[in-house]
Amino acid sequence: MSVAVQIKGSFFTVGSSDRQSALLSVSEAGQVAVRQSDGPGTREYAACHFKQLDISPRLGNTPRHIGFENGCSFETPHNDEIDELLVTFQQGAFYRVIHFLESHLLIVLLVVALVFSFMWGSIKYGVPAVAEFSAKILPAEVSQYLGQGTLEILDQTVFSSSELTAQRQHQLSRLFLSYIPQYSELGIQVKFRQGKELGANALALPDGSIIFTDELVDLSQDDLELAAIFAHEVGHVVHRHVLRRVIQDSLLAVLVVMMTGDISSASSIVYAIPSLLLELAYSREFESDADDFAYQFLVDNDIETFHFANIMLRLMASAENKNKSDDAELTVTDQSEHESQDGFENMIPYLSTHPTTKKRIEVFLKN
Repeated sequence: MSVAVQIKGSFFTVGSSDRQSALLSVSEAGQVAVRQSDGPGTREYAACHFKQLDISPRLGNTPRHIGFENGCSFETPHNDEIDELLVTFQQGAFYRVIHFLESHLLIVLLVVALVFSFMWGSIKYGVPAVAEFSAKILPAEVSQYLGQGTLEILDQTVFSSSELTAQRQHQLSRLFLSYIPQYSELGIQVKFRQGKELGANALALPDGSIIFTDELVDLSQDDLELAAIFAHEVGHVVHRHVLRRVIQDSLLAVLVVMMTGDISSASSIVYAIPSLLLELAYSREFESDADDFAYQFLVDNDIETFHFANIMLRLMASAENKNKSDDAELTVTDQSEHESQDGFENMIPYLSTHPTTKKRIEVFLKN
């Protein structure tokens, strides 16, 4: 064999960690032989063609590992010589490019910046876009299944049966549903529950069910205030926000795993906090969309928009444990007395799942 290249290194037999000094020889035809490099004799450890070798990628100047088909291996620190052989036998262009990139700090920093930009863009724009598209094309059965399962869980853990009279429930349901004949395909239903710890609240489920708590009904001073809240919840159903939220949660979890390489890290505090903040941002976007829908809904149905502002102020005061009598007197004209209550939300807007109450009220007072 006409030897073209000789590389010093260490040879390891199958199942042994004993290091043996060896010399790897490669002919111009690509024939490879590994022989003893010291001691008496010229014992041959292994032989094959170069293309049969399993050569590890270059990582800086760490020793290169070369595997043989019989399980033996050869290790050498002479990376440049190995790279030249790879190019000679048309196997190493990719590895040389990788080594070139990782050997230049500016290129490494640029790649890191591009990766973070890609991840940020994926989370900021990609995830919501994919979730919105997916929610639109998924069959209605998916939303029905999610809605039924969600209400069952809520009834077992959060809600109890409504104490409103059947007449009062029917009166409100008839009022609400009279405004939405154009959304009959959404299967919107109005249901009432005791909110207990949840208190005065309303929420929309993906199957079109809109839940009003008794506490919210009691808090209102005008049924048109409840109609305004109903319009907001219809906005959530129309935009399929719950289904989009489920899809976004799933996609965010996948991105966390992609970034960390370890699925267990998705539950750690380090990664949970930024994920939480992103989720809150999505909630604010959804709430703003539902507010916009509600505003147009009220205008189209000749309902004064200040009804939404009044019930929002009353909800805010109720959440802060105001005296019931104070709540009953609170109207939009008292707004200036409560402007300071949004101070914390304005200071740290990313810790609020909704746009600040003051900003939401201002939207419904612009006419």
